[in-house]
Amino acid sequence: MLNLFIGKSCYSGQLSRCVHTSSRIHEYKTKKNLNFQLLNNLDHEQLVYRVVELQRRLDSYQMQYDPKHFNGKDKVRVPVPDVSDIIRKRSNLRKIALKFVYTGWNYQSYPFEVSRNRKSHLNNIETNSVERVFMEALLRQQLIISLTGGHFMERAGRTDKSVNSSAQVISVIVRSNLDEGYGVLKNKRLYEERDETTTTDDATQEEKYRIDDTSLDEGELNYMQLLNEALPEDIRVVAWSPVRSNFSARFDCNSREYKYLFRQGTYDVDLMNEQAKKFVGENDFRNFCKKNNENSQKGDMIRSMYTCDVERVEIDPVHPEFTLCATTIRARGFLLNQIRKMMSVLFAVGSGHEDGDVIDQLLDVRRTTRSPAYKLCVPEKLIMANTHFDDVHWRYDHQSLADAIRVVAQRYDNYATRADVLKHMYRGMLEQDATVREAGELALSTSVFPDKKFSEPWLDFDRGTARTLEEAKEKTKERQLRRDLEKGNYRTIIERYENEDNHCPANGNIEASCPAESFPAAGGQSKSE
Repeated sequence: MLNLFIGKSCYSGQLSRCVHTSSRIHEYKTKKNLNFQLLNNLDHEQLVYRVVELQRRLDSYQMQYDPKHFNGKDKVRVPVPDVSDIIRKRSNLRKIALKFVYTGWNYQSYPFEVSRNRKSHLNNIETNSVERVFMEALLRQQLIISLTGGHFMERAGRTDKSVNSSAQVISVIVRSNLDEGYGVLKNKRLYEERDETTTTDDATQEEKYRIDDTSLDEGELNYMQLLNEALPEDIRVVAWSPVRSNFSARFDCNSREYKYLFRQGTYDVDLMNEQAKKFVGENDFRNFCKKNNENSQKGDMIRSMYTCDVERVEIDPVHPEFTLCATTIRARGFLLNQIRKMMSVLFAVGSGHEDGDVIDQLLDVRRTTRSPAYKLCVPEKLIMANTHFDDVHWRYDHQSLADAIRVVAQRYDNYATRADVLKHMYRGMLEQDATVREAGELALSTSVFPDKKFSEPWLDFDRGTARTLEEAKEKTKERQLRRDLEKGNYRTIIERYENEDNHCPANGNIEASCPAESFPAAGGQSKSE
């Protein structure tokens, strides 16, 4: 097991950060052939960096091409560090918000999931995820001391696999160099048990200092530089802000804005923009989402869309099929897969395969109780473009931001130049025979779907197999019942269904399925409890 915390000896005095030599790392990363001599000249930290990077790529490759046989056992683990006494006993904490950008193309998911049912929390880490890599960076720089608790990390948005973001925000409790200041949790230690309630000391700090007071920032840890040194190039921190002790990146986010980028191809963009306005306002989006345990149990599928616009953002006058378009959707919150399913319907309308009335039909949940079978747009073109908060004051380190934009610019040039090469080939083929343009336009239009083609019918209401909301609720109750039966929580089952005045999904009789000795007298506990 690799120990990524090789720099603990660097911490002394004011807990100065471990300095990474970015120029040397860039030197070996540019080498195509890593021969023995080159690897032998690398120091220990550079080797660790290289191994972790290669392991992440291997995870992505194996999950993409052989998902059934990949169980993640060969992943590089990040153990809880043997934190020095200085960090354990003499460090204050601070609650901060971090804004970062990432491309999700090489990750299997965004969220970091750890099973709570295993003795070792680190043995059931999900596959390669953005949040997992981010938390490993926090842990590696000893800003937190555990992957599984104590830092109260919350995210502004939980994006799907391969979705990108230019404004993801997390709130987290990290190590601080300051003894006082906005967001500083005075006298709180890294290993102490604490909850998220605001103590008197915490409230005093927030009353004494303003969130926009930057007078103490010079003595604070450079969070941007520390994290960007430990993160891969496809994740960059661009700003941070101190926040109040009860701040939540999830619940204090006023609105989230997503953009879906696509080429004009054969789509009627003006018609798509006209029909997209039907989504604006308060609507029930149960036919535009994937029903999971969480939203089915709540039963609340109503969301308020603030804006929904489809527009051309980069017009190509010579080859209009290459015109870059964007659908901008802003709301306070979204359901699972909601945006991509909305886009599938808009593409159906824009291509002429469906009438605009189909949106009204799907929004009318009394008329359409079961969502139809239709394609889901590819996630790689979706980006979480913005998140809006009131109680933050973003600040950044100029040099760290310059380094981040350099990395993004280099990656853009790499992808854009390759795209220009292909576009040059496209022009050459049109010069040979202009009548083949139609095939190119169709290919650009269908690139938003996994199978790269249109289907007939686009929205099949007759073959719709999605559960209705009532069916999803019943399925959720059955799963909960099955889990309780496996754990032997028979009294809990009976109390739940008595309170709900509901029937039992399991043959209608729970007590008949439970051992008699499992039911103690009133006020007692079952043996399993």
